[in-house]
Amino acid sequence: MRDKEKREVDFAVVVDGSIESLIEVKVSDSTVPRSLRRFAQVLQPATALLLVESLDLPMTGDGVDVQPVASWLSKLSI
Repeated sequence: MRDKEKREVDFAVVVDGSIESLIEVKVSDSTVPRSLRRFAQVLQPATALLLVESLDLPMTGDGVDVQPVASWLSKLSI
């Protein structure tokens, strides 16, 4: 998803026409991107999530959950 100012997030999960989750994925940088923070403030999704491949422990920063990718994927019920 991208806005006019070219800010973007990797995924927006939409349920019944409403944005439920915003997800950004990174390899190693666990710093919450400004674009994800901005979209989360404006759109007020139920969850804003940064998934990081090389993260050891989950954390929360700026109202965004930061999770290791493998741990998050293992909890999906698919």
